[in-house]
Amino acid sequence: MSKDDLRRWSYHVHGAHYQEHVSGELQEHAQSWLEFDTVGSWYHWRQFQCVEPLLQADPGARWLTVGDGRYGLDAHYLIGRGAKAVATDISGDLLQVGCQLGLIAEYQVENAEKMTFADDSFDYVLCKESYHHFPRPMLALYEMLRVARKAVILIEPLDPSIPGESLSGSRKLNENDSRFKKLLKRANQITKQERRQSNTFEIIGNYVYTLSAREMEKAAIGMGLPAMAAKPFNSCYVSGIEYEKKDDSSKLLRKIRGKNFLRDILSAYGLLNYQMVSMVIFKEAPDDKRMQELTTQGYQVKRLPQSPLLRITEALPKVTGKRVFIFGAGSFGKHIFRVLKILNIPVQAFIDNNPAKRGERLMGIPIEQPAALEPGDYIFIASSWGEAIRDQLINLGFEEDAFTLCQLWE
Repeated sequence: MSKDDLRRWSYHVHGAHYQEHVSGELQEHAQSWLEFDTVGSWYHWRQFQCVEPLLQADPGARWLTVGDGRYGLDAHYLIGRGAKAVATDISGDLLQVGCQLGLIAEYQVENAEKMTFADDSFDYVLCKESYHHFPRPMLALYEMLRVARKAVILIEPLDPSIPGESLSGSRKLNENDSRFKKLLKRANQITKQERRQSNTFEIIGNYVYTLSAREMEKAAIGMGLPAMAAKPFNSCYVSGIEYEKKDDSSKLLRKIRGKNFLRDILSAYGLLNYQMVSMVIFKEAPDDKRMQELTTQGYQVKRLPQSPLLRITEALPKVTGKRVFIFGAGSFGKHIFRVLKILNIPVQAFIDNNPAKRGERLMGIPIEQPAALEPGDYIFIASSWGEAIRDQLINLGFEEDAFTLCQLWE
């Protein structure tokens, strides 16, 4: 079988997956998903709390749910919280039933790797526990980012091998403490078991694709996106929770809470990886208030570095009618000059703090001292001393919107 055959069979099997849930042997199991007072419903409710900061900050926003084939229950939750939502899945079998039951108002049958929606059709896209089903998940990620205007939220299993240093527990436990040895022994037992299952497949045949913060961060930076947030958490599953009522007598509820409690302790001390992660990949830069709200809710928020090309193109409207300078007469400055030339932006001169370079010419234009700059000029900073030069320009009286700091690394 070729790789393309595997992909096509995956689409076919997942597309037909819910037929048995509509009228076959799995119908009773599927109907248990519609009971909202079970431990199983509570299990999913805990995960939905990850999107609460966005729902509260942006009421009435338009959402798309991807891989929401279980009656559109992800969209149903969002609608119940005041959002507008369209549910999608590669199978429309249970989505149609969900619409008939009044759980959702809109749904579409969509292949997540090639969606039919126009760019920026939705404010947010939510993919909860479905990303790991896709045969080509990165294509699905790019599609979700294409149709989202503000952010994409993934709630998925976290890679047990490479969780990312930023998602590891930060608490410290004294190794001489007797509790440490007991916790470490239990953590090692769980870790060995999970590492044996680091490459797993589900019964339906899909590879369980797990996330890592660094992987998503690199994808976001490569696309020039402004920020991302990640919230690791534990979410233990126990068979049968779909059928047990959530009340004080529930043994399965106590069992899950106990498992989560133990893992939370082990994860907090860095002895065990978290099981799950909620990642928010922003297309619009969140303001400081939004970042603080996410941090309060347990997210680790990070502004991402921008490509020099992106910084330059964002500055283009500001340079019209102004003299343009490049601060930095080195190899980086030469590269920025070439980019500006391609963009038809004439450069007046290079600026450099090295007095030995003054009076020389580079790329056919002069190298001048900072004193040559005048109010109204626009400056592109292209130097490894960029932060210091920015402070220098501010001390010379230039506002932040009078220059662009181009950086190759952080």
